[in-house]
Amino acid sequence: MLLSSLGLALLLLIPGAIVTGPLFSLTASGQIAKALVYSTWKGRAYVREYVVGANPNTLGQRTRRAFLGFISKMWANLSSTDQDSWATGAAAKNISPFNEFVGQNMDRQTDELGPTGNSTPAGGSLTGTINTVAATGGVGKISVTIANTTDPDTGEYNMLCISDTSFADAQSTLNSAWFGLEATGDQTVEITDLEPGSYYITGAIVNEGGTVSSFVDASGAVTVT
Repeated sequence: MLLSSLGLALLLLIPGAIVTGPLFSLTASGQIAKALVYSTWKGRAYVREYVVGANPNTLGQRTRRAFLGFISKMWANLSSTDQDSWATGAAAKNISPFNEFVGQNMDRQTDELGPTGNSTPAGGSLTGTINTVAATGGVGKISVTIANTTDPDTGEYNMLCISDTSFADAQSTLNSAWFGLEATGDQTVEITDLEPGSYYITGAIVNEGGTVSSFVDASGAVTVT
């Protein structure tokens, strides 16, 4: 929608409007009356709706942040060959290979697929296995012990998923709450900052090829106080 010069002037007079450049120039940025946000990215101007999350710590948002944190660390452990595999897709979008890697893997999580280090997922079998997952609730947290039965391969990770509804809902990479390098023997971790209630915890192994093992459930619902 095109705005007239008068319209632009009126927008700039709205109380709360904050802009640091001409509205449609490459240097325009800031929010207008908490309705629109103008900025630039990769040298291109864009506009989006001004949005403030009602609750930035919902279970769904927490699991997305956990996944994002994991793949950001995963990138550093990838071979140069795997990192370079994202260059073609990145160039087509005028973004960095890292951002292409993150974006595609966030999409994979939405599709309930395991993360992949190569732009062409290699799949492959898993060497490590999980014997048991034991979870204990506490004040705002759950302590989880993962017992592995075999030595892990490089590029394999333990994953914990969480749901406040059922084990069936927890058994999805969409609900991943924690990732870590697979360890030999027992591995104890904590999922913190949880609201009081009942939660279901399950664990699996994933590799850099995108393969996800069968899920192993903790016994029964876990109560957080």
